Amino acid sequence: MLTSLNVGLALLGAVAPTGQATDISVYSGQALGDGIRAQSWGGGTIQESTEVTLLGAHSLKITTATFHQGGILEFSQPIDVAAASNAKENLLAVAVWVIENKGTVGGSGSGGGPSTGGGPTTGGGTSGQGGSTAPRAPKQMTHLRLLIRTRDKKLSEAILPLATASGSTGKWRRVGIPLSAIAGFQKTNKQIVSVGLAGDAPATFYLGEVRVVNDQTPIQGFLPKTSMNLALGDEATLWVSAEAGLSILDVAWDFDAKDGIQDEAIGQVIYHRFRLEGTFTVTCTIRDAFGLKAPWTGTIQVVVNP
Repeated sequence: MLTSLNVGLALLGAVAPTGQATDISVYSGQALGDGIRAQSWGGGTIQESTEVTLLGAHSLKITTATFHQGGILEFSQPIDVAAASNAKENLLAVAVWVIENKGTVGGSGSGGGPSTGGGPTTGGGTSGQGGSTAPRAPKQMTHLRLLIRTRDKKLSEAILPLATASGSTGKWRRVGIPLSAIAGFQKTNKQIVSVGLAGDAPATFYLGEVRVVNDQTPIQGFLPKTSMNLALGDEATLWVSAEAGLSILDVAWDFDAKDGIQDEAIGQVIYHRFRLEGTFTVTCTIRDAFGLKAPWTGTIQVVVNP
């Protein structure tokens, strides 16, 4: 009999209030023309939209195909984040709504090959057989690229994973990266004049917000079960929930604490079979991807019966 542990993952939560209340708005749904203009980048497009909004009366609708195609926001007055960049807890946060790619791609078969010629006594040849491929789901946009230009004409960039819980397609996704972790940003004058946005797959997404916020929210994990019983060879399904403000989180699992805590599996949802009977301590560790917050650990006592 299969016993499964099922726990949901919610990586993005509210930002905890702090004494250092950094809050610098870069874009918050205001109309274009009010100190902000937009232009297409590569083969992508960007346009103002009221179809979906988060803050204000507008959002920006962006089409992308690769990390080099999307849209660019340009600011008539540079946005100075130099002071904010001194605190490691200050994040550049974005909110996007990605439209799911539906349908299938591929699945067409090739036609028959040409007939081979036959002599007067052998008759006509046989038609060649064409191959075919099974239809597959289209690739989804899972990462967002930010390309930041500063007043000193330097470029810096960040790649943000759009980690979301199952069933969250079509909702706003908030994710942030420490200013100090943006590649090349510390070598600039930190006065932002433009931000480019693109995805890693053909997609349409809406931009609702870009801002600098202070996030000291601790990582809090939750395992609804602390013990479970399995039959030898059963497959267990494990996942975990967490809240950590806007941080990007990594989840790791160790299946037997007796041989030391190691990263034996990575990810939100884990499937595992215990090959030996006995009692095992499974350890889940949730970490801030940039090491700014203390990790969270939780354990599950697993009894594997013969």
